[in-house]
Amino acid sequence: MRTRPSGRGASVSLAAERRKRRLLLLATLATSVVFAADLPPLPELHIPRTASPVALNGRLDDKWDVAGAARFMLTEFWTRPDATPTGETTTVRIAYDDHSLYLGFHCVDTHIVGNRTAADDQTYRDDCVEVFLAGDRERLSDAIGLEVSVTGAIADFYYRHSDWFHYGWDSHAIVKTGRVTFPDGRSGFVIEIAIPWRTVLPALGPRKRGGALRANFGRWNQRPGEKPPSVFSLWSHSGLSFPSPHRPERYGRLILADSPETLPPAAP
Repeated sequence: MRTRPSGRGASVSLAAERRKRRLLLLATLATSVVFAADLPPLPELHIPRTASPVALNGRLDDKWDVAGAARFMLTEFWTRPDATPTGETTTVRIAYDDHSLYLGFHCVDTHIVGNRTAADDQTYRDDCVEVFLAGDRERLSDAIGLEVSVTGAIADFYYRHSDWFHYGWDSHAIVKTGRVTFPDGRSGFVIEIAIPWRTVLPALGPRKRGGALRANFGRWNQRPGEKPPSVFSLWSHSGLSFPSPHRPERYGRLILADSPETLPPAAP
């Protein structure tokens, strides 16, 4: 069951922190866009439909292979010259059925930070993953977002621009997490997410082309005592000179493989 921060003081503190975050982002956007010629092309990924729901459990097993899930990696685009190399990779698995979009983040991590437990808290201060989805349409600024801490806490929101985050939107996502040892002996964690279409599709609005969504995926890797103390990785480069995913026009595209005309129906 999701819980929200209790008490007026907690609400005021969270609101103030979010205002600071938005103002900082807004103040730097105008001067922080990377030249288009220096950016990688927008990625595109075909996603398979699975015959049955993916049974999330926060463990390393063969469920994603059984589902035929697509696989991709996140990239640390903003590596500083003085940065300590992380070598801590992020692999994402993705599939869908008529009811949900399924995601599995496999994150190598030798020092896991997880302190947030309340809903819509500052999950980005933990080791966390991020999911952003938007309609494949002319209006590029609107998106929905989920930040999921290694603790399983979710911050979900509707995004319109850099100083407008609506945390009243609820994804009704199901999340399972677990700490794991990967086959190569490295430690880390797994975050698995099922996002129901019944909450996604109404938020994304009308679609120009069926069977496609715009999306981005990220991870905050907290590394106390290292340089820098946190590292951000992303699927599609946002085009900003600082680590941030908040530029929906730079999202990649997800093609729902066997649904060329329509997205899955919303579940009842």
